[in-house]
Amino acid sequence: MAALHLRHADAYQQLLQAGTPEAESEWQLLISRLTNNESYFFRDKGQMTLLRERILPELIARNKARRSLRLWSAGCASGEEPYSLAILLEQLLPDLAEWQVLSLAADLNRQAMAQAGRCLAHTGSFPK
Repeated sequence: MAALHLRHADAYQQLLQAGTPEAESEWQLLISRLTNNESYFFRDKGQMTLLRERILPELIARNKARRSLRLWSAGCASGEEPYSLAILLEQLLPDLAEWQVLSLAADLNRQAMAQAGRCLAHTGSFPK
């Protein structure tokens, strides 16, 4: 609000709700300041242990007949989390090539997703 020289929260709310290009730009700035962009491979050890030892094995067992998995990495920042999931799947599924895996990576922060897209463009795909 200070950077925009706004004195009241109501004025800032009106700006965000205006539906203008300026409002969209401010939304993206606000999102980038409010979200955690810390991202690296296997960042949350507890989460990754739970995925490796319990969640993914249960999903694999449940979907073995169809050989199909759908994974969603919400709030993935620049993409290291979905890559970490792909690495875990390679470790848990020796026949991964015979499975159909959809890995959706999403984040509110467009700058982080753009960085993830640039990384994907350099590699050509997520690990298989």
